[in-house]
Amino acid sequence: MLIKRVVGVEITDKFIRGVELLGTDKSHKIISVGIVDLPADAVVDGVILNVEKVSETIASLWNTAGFKTNEVYYGVDNKYVLVRFADIKAPVDKNFDSAVIAQAQNFLPVDQRTVEMDYVPLNSEIDSDGNSLTKTLIVAAGKKMIGDCCDAFKKCGLKLQDIEVNNIVMSRLLPIESEEDRGILLINFKKEMMNLLIIKDNKPLLARNINIDTNEAINENLFVQKYLESIGKDIVSSLAYYNSSTEEFIERVFISGYGVWNEEMVNFIKETAKTNVIAINPFKHSNNKGEYPEVSRPFEFAIAYSLALRGLESDK
Repeated sequence: MLIKRVVGVEITDKFIRGVELLGTDKSHKIISVGIVDLPADAVVDGVILNVEKVSETIASLWNTAGFKTNEVYYGVDNKYVLVRFADIKAPVDKNFDSAVIAQAQNFLPVDQRTVEMDYVPLNSEIDSDGNSLTKTLIVAAGKKMIGDCCDAFKKCGLKLQDIEVNNIVMSRLLPIESEEDRGILLINFKKEMMNLLIIKDNKPLLARNINIDTNEAINENLFVQKYLESIGKDIVSSLAYYNSSTEEFIERVFISGYGVWNEEMVNFIKETAKTNVIAINPFKHSNNKGEYPEVSRPFEFAIAYSLALRGLESDK
């Protein structure tokens, strides 16, 4: 397998985080990690509003963390990113890609011409007319938003190899011993957003990026209360969706990101989900053959780490 050196980058409203890996997705070492503060209002709700300031901050991350490669994998999760599950119908002898492009507009609430689109076929069956019906994950992202992301990295001399959706890449964080035939809920928390993914048989069944409204919080205690109230409703509704569509219950929830080190936060999620909750330290991934970085809150680097893992895969 090809040995690679890549950096996974996550940009939130307040910070930019990066993780540099060397090796393959099956065996690698963590070379360096870093985090830098963003100027106020440079990024709002996950959308880059000031390309120049973000580019300058990315350059600062490279300098402070000592990253040696310019190969970057970046993740997005904002209002200009749409994740949809579609049933794509096509004669079995016809090109599937053409069928997706022709039918995607039926599943998108925006003009297909205004977005960059990617898709992953999941499960297929043959209907009574002999056509292939394929459950397909469609990801659409606004062209201007994607263009601004590309410009931010290009302006500081970096090569943006791929842009992923943050909640989709979370599945790479799961331990190898996870039972693939059971439904699993993964959640990554940020102050302003929750990334949520349900997978079964190693395939996504539900993917959501949920904004967290804490605008009315006037102090830290009220912030925590508002935060927990907001995430609780969406966790319950996602678990109910899985149960209603599969007649099964989620038996394990894996969590990462903001607040995971907080006992109150973890206990709240356990009580809400009514199931086992496991916090993921990304640096203790089973395929990491090197040392663990000394970082005070490693859980917050989960998305950056999973994006770097994406960069190490052999198809890139």
